[in-house]
Amino acid sequence: MKISQFYGSVKCNTMRDSKTQRLPKHLHFEHSSYMLTPSMELGEVVDSDEEEDDQESPELNNSMRQSMNRSSRRASSRRLVMEDLEEALEVKPVPGPSENGGHGSDYSKERKKAVASWIVLLLCFGVAFVVTIGLATGLSNKEDSTMKPTDVDNTSSSNPGSSITATPPPLPSESSNTSPGNSTQGEMVLYPPFGEDLDADVLRLIREDPSSPQYKANVWMMEDPYRESYPPWKQLQRFSLALRYIGFDGDNWFRNDNWMNYDIDECRWFNKNPENATYPVCDDDDGHLLVLNLTANNLNGTSPQGIHVPSLRMLDLSHNGIHGPQAVANGGGDMEVYILSNNSMTGASRTKAGAQFSKLRVLKMDGNNFNFDLKLPGSIFPALEVLNLTGNSFGPTIHPLFGQNTNLRYLGLGHNFFGGTLPTELGLLTALEELDLSGNVGLTGLVPESFGSLVNLTKV
Repeated sequence: MKISQFYGSVKCNTMRDSKTQRLPKHLHFEHSSYMLTPSMELGEVVDSDEEEDDQESPELNNSMRQSMNRSSRRASSRRLVMEDLEEALEVKPVPGPSENGGHGSDYSKERKKAVASWIVLLLCFGVAFVVTIGLATGLSNKEDSTMKPTDVDNTSSSNPGSSITATPPPLPSESSNTSPGNSTQGEMVLYPPFGEDLDADVLRLIREDPSSPQYKANVWMMEDPYRESYPPWKQLQRFSLALRYIGFDGDNWFRNDNWMNYDIDECRWFNKNPENATYPVCDDDDGHLLVLNLTANNLNGTSPQGIHVPSLRMLDLSHNGIHGPQAVANGGGDMEVYILSNNSMTGASRTKAGAQFSKLRVLKMDGNNFNFDLKLPGSIFPALEVLNLTGNSFGPTIHPLFGQNTNLRYLGLGHNFFGGTLPTELGLLTALEELDLSGNVGLTGLVPESFGSLVNLTKV
């Protein structure tokens, strides 16, 4: 028998370094009578069925002994062959795949390393994002603290959706101790006036009455971060507007867009000036305020002293809830149109001695409750063309000084408490086109003959 045929039916177990290694399945063979054991030298054969074969078939045993004797003569050559076979059959176990498809613990370690790397990367991105946002916020705050007031588009009543409502900064309480002033009442520190050239009554209120609108407007001025960069006339203009806002309860106006906002120029604060108005809100040169129209905007309160803006040409505060006496007027300056119609104002319209309204063309005070003895000398209102005083409590008589206002085209004196006869001086109003005397039940007498000179009069 050839060695390849003999060993093709042998079941082999080999030992390497005291550890048993099993042959691969394709080299695992069996024979009914022969096997190699771990305790044998490779090439020796143990007859595992010797006793059984001796009892069952003596002839077979003899044949096997003869075959083994013949084989012993070839022992040396067979041993060499077996050594080569042993080397050829040597197989090392290969670690099988793990449940997750990897090779044992190496795959698990690699996967953990990858997950850890992603976590570290995400954390780095998060930290970088937070740092970037922090730096951007810091730079933005720094720019805001140093920027000058910016212009934004002025809003009108025709486009309320585009408004930006600004809440005025909180004023310090009366017990505040943060002001830079040096005049005190008890524990309270008062702000000094932002300017010493203000009206004497305004200065007194700033220094002595922290509850007054003048004091609060002065506080707002002193806290303005841009105040020192403004010329004196602009400081006075902003103070007068702040005083008007505080005195007329600006927080409850229907529209107060941008008012009291330090960062927005007062020419861009809410103003109902129509697009086709005679004047722009401010002039284009340096920002002098020309128009202030807050009609029907829920203004309430009394007129505070010091609200006059010298550059104004048109002021309309009609259809609001302003009550009490009118503030003392220092003069009209450039004012041409002044409208206070349909409020609840009472008392006298006060002007300082020598005050002039040389440019005033339209004066409307109708629909209030004024009740003083009205005298309008032409020297105070030389340019007056429209005077509407209907619906008040004026009386008791129509003063002859009305005749000095020779530029009047409309004179409304109806629904007051005028009585007596009409002064003949009214015949001097040769430019008069309309005269309203209705509702004055106390008027008596005949129409003066001088009225014949009123050749332009078309409606009485």
